[in-house]
Amino acid sequence: MTPGMTAAIKSVAVFAFAMLLAISCGSLAILQSGGGMMMALANPVGWVIGFVATIAVFYAPKLSKSGEVVLAATIILLTATLFDAGLLEVHRWVELGPLRVNVAALVIPAFIAILAAGKVQQSIVAFSWLAAMSLLAAQPDASQATALAIAGPFLFASWPVKRRWPILVSTIILAIISWLKPDPLLPVAEVEGIFGLMWEISPVLMVLGLAALSATIFAIQQLCLPVAALTAYCAAIAVTPALGHFPVPLIGFGISFPLGWWLGIAITLRNRQTA
Repeated sequence: MTPGMTAAIKSVAVFAFAMLLAISCGSLAILQSGGGMMMALANPVGWVIGFVATIAVFYAPKLSKSGEVVLAATIILLTATLFDAGLLEVHRWVELGPLRVNVAALVIPAFIAILAAGKVQQSIVAFSWLAAMSLLAAQPDASQATALAIAGPFLFASWPVKRRWPILVSTIILAIISWLKPDPLLPVAEVEGIFGLMWEISPVLMVLGLAALSATIFAIQQLCLPVAALTAYCAAIAVTPALGHFPVPLIGFGISFPLGWWLGIAITLRNRQTA
């Protein structure tokens, strides 16, 4: 095992522990506030599934065009949200039996990790990127659109200027549109309002949860050097709840976030292994 992979495994261990701690703080708050055992266990279950998926991705045989498959799956799943009934004309989810899956939270980290690998043709990357941004604006999901837009400059930094700037300008426009579209959804205490819920139970619990979330993002930053797109996305998606009624990743109720972050790390590790 190379020194680089050894360091990566250590960072993964920090990532895994910090994320589980953040999730546990949120789950404890949900349980203490009467949210019920099923709701409290959702994110820990997502962590376990994500951990298993990461091992599977890391050891899976190499497949040709796997990057293109992930990009196509991302666009298909984001498109599927527009055909879901939605809530108050907001379409961010796909119902799978009793589960309501936040598609962007699930697929965008893997989407970014594939783009960061730089193994897909630029024409396919450009189409997939603008399609994803357009779909996020259509849902609308200003939080995800903004976080993805913030990752853009890191992903396209090496592109020729004549290709880079049209994509980045289009990205900014689509992110602005996502903020301008009506979003009448009220915050849910266990999702968007989880920090307030934690503060009511114990300020120490809230501080610990925030510290664990920050440590998780720091571990991602260590794993994703020198390409910082996934770190930028995760940091942005963690900050946007301060700007509006948006889900708090990992700590707030939602199995899609822990599973999605694990998948992003899994693909990052796989890309490092095959580089």
